[in-house]
Amino acid sequence: MKRYETFIGWRYLLAQPFQTILSTVGVALGIAAIIAAYSISSGLQATLREKLFGTDAHLSVWKQGDFTAYESFIDEVMAIPHVVAASPTVSNQILIQSRKNKKYQSGAQVYGLDPERGNSVTDISKFLTSHEFNLNRPEILEIGKSKLPEEDTIKGGIILGKVLAHRRLGVNVGDPVLVYSSFKEGPRGPVATIRTFVVVDIYDAGLYEIDANMSFMSLDVAQDIFDMSGMVTRVDIRCDNPDYADQVKKAIIDKHGLQYVVYTWAEQRGSFFEIMQMERVVLSLILGFIIVVASFSIATNLIMLVREKTREIGILKTMGTPRNSIARVFMMYGAIIGVLGSAIGTPFGFLVCWAIQNYVDMPGLFEVYQINTIPVLYSPRFIIVINLIVMGICWVASLYPAFRAAGLKPVDAIRYE
Repeated sequence: MKRYETFIGWRYLLAQPFQTILSTVGVALGIAAIIAAYSISSGLQATLREKLFGTDAHLSVWKQGDFTAYESFIDEVMAIPHVVAASPTVSNQILIQSRKNKKYQSGAQVYGLDPERGNSVTDISKFLTSHEFNLNRPEILEIGKSKLPEEDTIKGGIILGKVLAHRRLGVNVGDPVLVYSSFKEGPRGPVATIRTFVVVDIYDAGLYEIDANMSFMSLDVAQDIFDMSGMVTRVDIRCDNPDYADQVKKAIIDKHGLQYVVYTWAEQRGSFFEIMQMERVVLSLILGFIIVVASFSIATNLIMLVREKTREIGILKTMGTPRNSIARVFMMYGAIIGVLGSAIGTPFGFLVCWAIQNYVDMPGLFEVYQINTIPVLYSPRFIIVINLIVMGICWVASLYPAFRAAGLKPVDAIRYE
């Protein structure tokens, strides 16, 4: 851009200080709102995804028929690229009853896990009170034994979700519970199979749905109480990146066909994240209208500026100023507002996120997700893209007034005045 074009462009920009500031503030607020909304939504999604991976594997594989040769299947799976861990799992429904107060009982989902491999597939230990996945704790089992009659035997240790343990059963670590695992036909009808377990740890993922329904026991104990000796319900698999789950699924199906049924984490929980993604996109589009309104303000200001400066434009063209130079003078107006709006709006968006994260208290969020502060996750790529788009919109808003000014005929412009 030539020197005189820059000089004239800045003079025109400063000639309307109120309109210029108003347009710049509109653009800045739009960018700040979009960055804050997108970052908070991304942070919440990432936090919930982390919590879900405390119990959900990246892939779960069921077999058509009895799953007995699971060890050889695990060996095959471990050879697939991007697979870092695999573990056999027995899952089933149980009824749990407090031993000290039998009026407290609740249904629950139980996972029987291999003590050595179970925690390598999920992040269970991260959400345990002890931060160690260990179902065999002699000192705690002994405490539970002391609360029972001498003739009672303990089948093993069990880990309960926080809501399940505290709210539904009224038990804590060291308390014995009764587990109803199955019913068998007896002389007088169905007879429940009951085993006594001791609560050895509390699982707190921070999601009510999980903490109210989840329990864990060792794999061999689960196989015993469900009469599944030598069998498992499924094999859970972990990848080095959750995004490779579809690739691993394809490799399993290509090798084994329909012999196995494979579900990725996205297929099991995908609708939840799809809804969050849709909400994020819709919210960004709605907030984007702030920028669109600001762009109309830029166009309106420039049209009024062209009308006010008609005589000056005519003089410039009479002096031989090219059409393109006239157009660039007014296009500079939109470009500068776009740059200023981005320069102000981006740090302001970061400031809004910081303030919300540190000073906004949302008790409802803690009750549902056990999150003390609103999570924020910045996406540098998104921030760069949204700034480029906004600067482009501001520049495009200046095109019509710029070419209108460039199209004025010198004689008509001067005669008009």
